[in-house]
Amino acid sequence: MKAPFSPIAKSHIKVAFRSILKHRFYSSINILGLSFSIAFVFLSWLFIQNESSYDGFHENAANIYRTYTYNVVPETGEVVDGSHDGITPVPLGPALKEEVPSVTHASRFGSSTGTVILNNTPYEELICMVDQDFLEMFSFSVTNGSTFNILNNQNAILLSSEKAKKYFGTNEPLGQELEITLSDSTRTFVVAGIVENHDNKSSIKFDILVPFQTMGMAASETHMTSYNVSFVENWIMLDRPARSNISEVLTSIINTRTGNDDGDWIVDVQPLSQVHFDTKITGYASYTNPQKLWSMGALVILVLVIAIINFIALTTGHSFNRVKEMGLRKTLGTFKSALRFQLIAESFVFTLISGLLGVVIAWFMLPAFNQLIEATIPGAFSATNIGFIVVLTLIPGIICGLSQSALLVKIKPIEALKGTNILSSKESWFNQGLIVLQFSISILLIIGTIAIRSQMNYIQQRDLGFDEERLIEISTQSPENLQEAQLLFQRFKAEVLQNPSISEVSASMNSFQEPWTQFAFAQTDGEDEKLYFNLVDRNYVEAMQIELVQGEKFSSGDGAATSILVNEELVRHFEWDNPLDQQLPGRNFDTPHKIIGVVKDFHFSSLHNEIEPVILAINPGTVTSGATGLSTYVWPPNLYQLVVRIGPGDIRESMAFLESTWKEVNGAKPFTFKFIDDSLAESYAEETKWQQLIDVASAFAIIIAWMGLLGLMRISVQKRLKEIGIRKVLGSSVFGVTFSLSKRFLILVGIANLIAWPVAWLGVSQWLESFSYRIDMSILILLAGGLAVALVAVFSVGFQARRAASVNPVECLRNE
Repeated sequence: MKAPFSPIAKSHIKVAFRSILKHRFYSSINILGLSFSIAFVFLSWLFIQNESSYDGFHENAANIYRTYTYNVVPETGEVVDGSHDGITPVPLGPALKEEVPSVTHASRFGSSTGTVILNNTPYEELICMVDQDFLEMFSFSVTNGSTFNILNNQNAILLSSEKAKKYFGTNEPLGQELEITLSDSTRTFVVAGIVENHDNKSSIKFDILVPFQTMGMAASETHMTSYNVSFVENWIMLDRPARSNISEVLTSIINTRTGNDDGDWIVDVQPLSQVHFDTKITGYASYTNPQKLWSMGALVILVLVIAIINFIALTTGHSFNRVKEMGLRKTLGTFKSALRFQLIAESFVFTLISGLLGVVIAWFMLPAFNQLIEATIPGAFSATNIGFIVVLTLIPGIICGLSQSALLVKIKPIEALKGTNILSSKESWFNQGLIVLQFSISILLIIGTIAIRSQMNYIQQRDLGFDEERLIEISTQSPENLQEAQLLFQRFKAEVLQNPSISEVSASMNSFQEPWTQFAFAQTDGEDEKLYFNLVDRNYVEAMQIELVQGEKFSSGDGAATSILVNEELVRHFEWDNPLDQQLPGRNFDTPHKIIGVVKDFHFSSLHNEIEPVILAINPGTVTSGATGLSTYVWPPNLYQLVVRIGPGDIRESMAFLESTWKEVNGAKPFTFKFIDDSLAESYAEETKWQQLIDVASAFAIIIAWMGLLGLMRISVQKRLKEIGIRKVLGSSVFGVTFSLSKRFLILVGIANLIAWPVAWLGVSQWLESFSYRIDMSILILLAGGLAVALVAVFSVGFQARRAASVNPVECLRNE
């Protein structure tokens, strides 16, 4: 037997479909607006879900921690800003495993750029070194299944499936040999397995794994055993979640080993679950700023709110034309509950169609969305995703159905059949409130878009202190030692400068793709001064076109080996009046050095960071002799980059010449290069990605708002046809009628601006705080956002109003 409500439900659904077919314009706008918003919200949900699931696949995730260090002021215990560092000393992990009973596993994670040679073909690759415990701690599965002791063989190498395919194609990679050159050492490795690196789910990024002993090929024994040199991440696994006092325990153990009694160096641990969303602790692990996810969630809510507002406003606005229908139904004995069910059922039909259409749109847009955010988000319909779509579809249906019933069902039948204007006040405050909220959100998004674009343009146009145009860095592929690097540089320079299209050639230790080396210099009072350092060739300043503001540049004289250049910020930092007479402060300097010149401040990191004190030297011993600590991504000191400035002319021909010259000079190593302006642009990749996302969200919001405004204006004009006809008969012009119909919406835009401007000012100002160098928030940006929405409103309203005002008044009044 069928349920007694089935015929009623079928009747309601039939009525809903008949209404859709009868009012095609209104139905199309309503369904398309909601479906596009559902598509955007669903794509954003997939993105947020993907980011939030990072590192969740590790079985032992709850007990895995990354060690990090930070500095405090001993007298006060105050934490030194910016001192949190996930790059820690090499012996830290093994020491903790030996001394702390609760540490069951420990693994170091380090990396170095090296050359992989297969069939005499060189490939520049990032080689990652880990301890044997690494595969037991983390759930990176190996295809041959023998993860135990696999990294105990010092000649074993693990490849990701991508690298295995790159080197061996469809051939079996297991047992194949690869030669790897690091610094001045070359060793043959045997492929022991293919490792699943979970590239889109893991904060720990790698493609090639080798035993940690391999690090000895690139670093000296002193650096491998020193607690003052940091260039690896140390990961530990505990037998239980970390206790609150673990920092005291770890710090005490390390201080005992190092003899550090100053109390300024603290060791602590960070849960694996927090690594991907922590921007305070630096390290090799990839991260996402959690504010970006919150911003993405806010964008989703804003777009969804606009869509729901549209849906409610259009649906209720259209429903006011059905007042007589509601009165007639009540007169014929229909219960209020049945009327409510009818309105809710019709809303669900709309949202169901919109939801299905939105999922289809999202499915086809997913590849483009992945390309936009530079991610690989799977489009699988899991139970969670299906549940999210169902909820996403139910929300507007419930809200809209209840709002309609609240406004329409309570009307008395007599008043409804008389056609009295009892709903005018309700309709007015309800729809106008929704329109103001909709406009406010649209203005907010547009202001955000303009501000982000302005900041990114400012970054691209700001004077960096050097000329980044037509400037490239060519990797020297990790020469065996500094002497070999200098020989390679001199040979390459002599050849390429014969071509008039090459204007300058130099070399440096650090590149613009990674943070520069930072030394700590212990002072006589026990405090540390941390200064950035770059080992360079003597004509580095000329090649970079950095301005010299005092003194002289590097020369080839007798004192060149002890000469250093410093930037203006270093002079200000030490409050020197005449830096040319000064020495770098530090208690351990055993060799003299001389500051021969001061260069203008230049940006060697992104504009997120302020310019820091930096030292340029052509002899590493000049500075390293006084250093007591080190934090770096590249070591030992060497010329790892050739810096080439290309003059006017066809840049493609110049690049072809550089490549051919490289093959003549160093053909055994690959020719790899990077334009410096591209490297700088990559440091703002996150901002660029989020700018694009906000652009898309703003476009969605504006289109949805415009579609809703178009529908609302059409409904409004239809209700005022008699008024329009009377105005025309009494002599009003088309412009006069158009202005009369439009001014109410312009007032609403004005109110929306007053609401949106303070919120936008606060939000954008807070975002700009993440940049040390930024634009000033201007009233012009606020005006531009308000004007953009006003123009959209004027166009939409004016078009509908002018069309209605142009109708013959006889057509408007003939039914009255």
